[in-house]
Amino acid sequence: GASVVFVEFLLEKESIIIENLNSVTSEIDVSKIEDELCKELLGKLKTNIINDQLKSYNKLRKPMDIVFQHMIAMGDFIKDRNKIVEFLFLPLDSQIFQSDFVFSDLEINKLKIKRSFTFKDIDKEKQYKNIQDFLKDKAKKIGVNHRIYFDLIWNDRYKSGGRNLFETNPN
Repeated sequence: GASVVFVEFLLEKESIIIENLNSVTSEIDVSKIEDELCKELLGKLKTNIINDQLKSYNKLRKPMDIVFQHMIAMGDFIKDRNKIVEFLFLPLDSQIFQSDFVFSDLEINKLKIKRSFTFKDIDKEKQYKNIQDFLKDKAKKIGVNHRIYFDLIWNDRYKSGGRNLFETNPN
């Protein structure tokens, strides 16, 4: 299925991803790397998935955002983790959309999203980018270092007492 294709693809691209991550200087660089990988992955997935399943921009981008987050947070191959963290994109899914902390009702309306959204409901790149830009600005305004830290809301990881991503992920 799709997960087998995804894992095989990432393993095939691992050294290129690491090399690219270690040379990023902006969120534009990270976005370009992720978008290129998603485009390549899309070509591989078209052979075993119904095409309608792949129309949503965030359908591939969310898992790629998660992979990048985990590689940077837990990989010992990243040269300057602190520099790259600020460029990471928040994986957008139902838990994020349901969070009153991440999105107030007013913000939900302004961004033209719904609490009931799942990751597949962000189907256009422009909408994804608008949400990510909003989250970057919101993080800055409320004193959260980077938008990726909103991911601690997922599954209440901020309550875990963990000191790193390994310890905050549920068993």
